[in-house]
Amino acid sequence: MKIGILTFHCAYNYGAVLQCYALQETLKSMGHDVHIINYRPNYLESRHPSIGYRSILSVNFIKNIQHYKMAQESFRLFQSFERCHFMLTDICVTKDELIDLIQDFDYIVIGSDQVWNKKYNGNDSIWLGAGFNRKGDTPKLISYAASSGNVDFDTDDENLLIDNLSHFKAISVREKSLKDKLCSLLPNIKVVQTLDPSLMADKNIWAKWFRPILNDKYILVYQARPDNNVYRIAEEFALQLKAKVLTVDFYKNRYAFKCEQIVVSPLDFLSIVRNAQCVVTTSFHGTAFSIITNTPFYTIKLNDGADERSMSLLEMLGLKDRMIEKNSKPQFTPIDFSKVEPFLNEQKILSQSFLKENIL
Repeated sequence: MKIGILTFHCAYNYGAVLQCYALQETLKSMGHDVHIINYRPNYLESRHPSIGYRSILSVNFIKNIQHYKMAQESFRLFQSFERCHFMLTDICVTKDELIDLIQDFDYIVIGSDQVWNKKYNGNDSIWLGAGFNRKGDTPKLISYAASSGNVDFDTDDENLLIDNLSHFKAISVREKSLKDKLCSLLPNIKVVQTLDPSLMADKNIWAKWFRPILNDKYILVYQARPDNNVYRIAEEFALQLKAKVLTVDFYKNRYAFKCEQIVVSPLDFLSIVRNAQCVVTTSFHGTAFSIITNTPFYTIKLNDGADERSMSLLEMLGLKDRMIEKNSKPQFTPIDFSKVEPFLNEQKILSQSFLKENIL
């Protein structure tokens, strides 16, 4: 089958591009002809880093210049990853261009990532497949592990979901809360909870990229939402484990702490996570890749309404004790991943079966 994946592939953060790569590779391993729909609306596409006058005139001038140069290098690495590892279609920017492009596909898989979160999707109905089926039955629409984040749906949103998702061949979502919501809105349609593609993919997809990068012992910080407590907790673990603190994100709250900034490609991100003594994160995918690589981790609960994605995953895998309050003072403990594997493998089988059974 000719399959197009529609997701946030051009938002240059590790989670966005690696979940897309995982879904692409998984569908290819099932024998399909897979392409990433190269939809690049202005609200989504990552922009080339720039530096403003305020940064130049700031007391942190030198740090800001270093930050800018590192951000440029990071942007280049993401572009290189996209060129080398994504099977991209022609670029499309508008809804009409996108709909014209997909008409030769048998299936369009929408997701994963927060494609139904209005904070990120431009309130664009394209992520609900609006207008896709010009030929009647093709392309068939499937959502895979779609997420709405922590956004509450108003009445208009609910009507859009009902009108558009009723045309999908199959629907799967990432969080239990979204599954419950859609089941109430679409009582005659089966909605399945599936793993994020990064967790659903066979481990061999990732293992071939693992390599040693640093010799030093380090605690890795990866923030999706910045909070100084993340670094405070990381520094406490660094003292306990006699390690340094390393970060791969670009939030400037790192300036107030003793940490080393490092720039890595999306694939080297896997090795940076794998070789850490511990990962301290506010990111869903920071959590996910720690589980994939069997790296001890703590996910920091910020109580800002966006903790549900990580909590849902951790509860599913029996790891809810690894999400800790931001004001806590934890003592590092390892994780027995042998107890996690049965839960993860069971969910992998169910998630892969969803794709196999619905793409025929």
